[in-house]
Amino acid sequence: MSSRSRQTMLFAPLVVCSGLMLLTLPALASDGAAPDVGVENHEAQAESETEAYRFAHLQAGYQFLTPDGPGAAAAPYTRLKSGLAGGFSAGTLDSCLKLSGEGLILHEDDYRANLFLDYGGYYRLHLETEAFWHNLLTEQLPRSATGQYATTQSPAPADGYGMRIGISQVENRIKLGNNPVHINLGYWELSRRGTDQLRFADYYFSDPQNRIVSINRQVNQVTREGSAGADAHLGFFDVAYGFRIREFSNQAPDTRYPFAVTGNGALVPGTQATNVVSDSRVTSHTVRVYTDMSGGLVGTAAYVLTQRENDADRGDARPSSKPTQTLHSVAGDLTYTPFKELSLALKYRRQESQRETPATISSSYSQIPSTTTLPGVYTSTSGVLLVRPGIDTTKDTFTLSGMYRPSQQVTYRLEYRAVLESRDNVPNSDLSPGDPAAIHNEYRQTHTGLANVAWRPLPGFKMNATYTYKTADNPEWKTSASESHKGELFATYAKSGVWGGTASFITTFEQSESSASTVAPAPVASYTLPRENRSYSANASLWFTPVERLTITANYSYLETVTDQSMLFSNIIVDPDPLVATTYRSTAHVYGIDAVYAVAEPLDLSFGIQQVRSAARFDVPVRVFTLANVTGSFDTSGITSLTRLDTVETGVTARARLAHQQACGLFDEL
Repeated sequence: MSSRSRQTMLFAPLVVCSGLMLLTLPALASDGAAPDVGVENHEAQAESETEAYRFAHLQAGYQFLTPDGPGAAAAPYTRLKSGLAGGFSAGTLDSCLKLSGEGLILHEDDYRANLFLDYGGYYRLHLETEAFWHNLLTEQLPRSATGQYATTQSPAPADGYGMRIGISQVENRIKLGNNPVHINLGYWELSRRGTDQLRFADYYFSDPQNRIVSINRQVNQVTREGSAGADAHLGFFDVAYGFRIREFSNQAPDTRYPFAVTGNGALVPGTQATNVVSDSRVTSHTVRVYTDMSGGLVGTAAYVLTQRENDADRGDARPSSKPTQTLHSVAGDLTYTPFKELSLALKYRRQESQRETPATISSSYSQIPSTTTLPGVYTSTSGVLLVRPGIDTTKDTFTLSGMYRPSQQVTYRLEYRAVLESRDNVPNSDLSPGDPAAIHNEYRQTHTGLANVAWRPLPGFKMNATYTYKTADNPEWKTSASESHKGELFATYAKSGVWGGTASFITTFEQSESSASTVAPAPVASYTLPRENRSYSANASLWFTPVERLTITANYSYLETVTDQSMLFSNIIVDPDPLVATTYRSTAHVYGIDAVYAVAEPLDLSFGIQQVRSAARFDVPVRVFTLANVTGSFDTSGITSLTRLDTVETGVTARARLAHQQACGLFDEL
């Protein structure tokens, strides 16, 4: 059975199911809505007598295409073939039934069509299908290097490399009579079929059979997704449930190549699979609960369970079990407004990831060296390798915030956030990376406090000030801050569109530390390297309109970064005090002025000039060190002068812009 037939078999039942639902619409619409002979019946008859609006359009033509040279570069998303083209649109709209459809086709690989139906709000159907062609460029391999590697490149297909992308979807929404319940059904499919270029290397250090290879690979991949859900209004609560399943299927055979390099005896030569694409499946369940969006207390809660699974029946390397991942996501929001000036909010988020990895991976082309001591991931069974356990993570986030607005001119906001993280089965960085048992657990707590004030003392004048404090007991990266302070101040003023200005100042202070060690033959020791980072940013701009349609803007910015860092310049220093206190400083002054003149409604002319003066220094005091087993001494003289950098950049711009997205410009940098 062809892949196109399989797609039709999956798509057809959904269309038939949608049609059967359409037949039951009168029954659904009449559920709980008995006819009345009073005024409501008279209004319904008057509404049913409203004349429907109907329309239909049809177009046809022929598309002529004559590629000249490598058309894939000029038209990457055009099927470079001549043929018939056409389109249609039709529909009927009245008070009860709304039905419309349209389609456009340029080629059998380039089309789009959709259908929309709404029956009195009780049933909605949306069908859509489209496809387009993606032309892929051919990449040439580098020339063979004598004594290093050879190259092998398969000729491209006659019509070049390309991929047909197809997307189809069905969406259904059903209302059960006058009951506050909705049912949602959906289907979505993505297909990719064609031929692309696959490049890889059969390579090992100093092997005489090294080769860089380019071959043609057949692509036939389909992703299908089905969804079902329901939502209901149950008095004080709104409840929604959704189920989703997505399957990825690789229907093309594995790509194989006769590999000859053995990797110093680790592999057996042979026709092996490469760049294997495995099938996978993802399922998810979602439950949401909302409180009535009225009153002083509002709450929402959600839970999502996601499960991922990869198949293990492709290629030569086979795991002992299927790799899986389970994700738990929890969210809860609670907002309380005791009176109109005060609002309190509490948010909670939890993300938990659990991974199940196979214990071993076996490959018939893997060859274990015949040694008495099995290193790293090797086992005593030929071709069987150990697998490191997957990293499990848990992250909890608590956010408590409050906003107080005593008047229209002032707003105060406070926020506290705590992030608790844990990771299990983390690989050790100080042990052999090939040992699956070299793992440990990590824990991290991050606390952040924020205070903000927004003030409008005068008409057209706004001020905003924010202070943020953050601390972490186990920073994620070596250069991440364990403690930081940040202050922000913004001010803007505008008067009747004639003139205005903005100003801002931002400063940060961060503290962190890392570690470094000396090794044998020097005295083995570990040192803590403290680090402080300070940054400043001051910005100001002023604009005014001297005459109608002309706006002139002048701006200035000052940027500065200072980093104080203790450094260990060598790990074989024998001196008792090997650390050096260094300072890196970077500053920049930015000046700019530009003018914009609106010649007419669709045309704007602009001219601007900008200059940047920057300087960088890495101040290292002169120190003399003795290195183990090295004759003579080592000193830090000359580092400061070698790292000094002063630059001046000047740029001039001139631009004309049309309202219809047509523009031309000139830019020059001195």
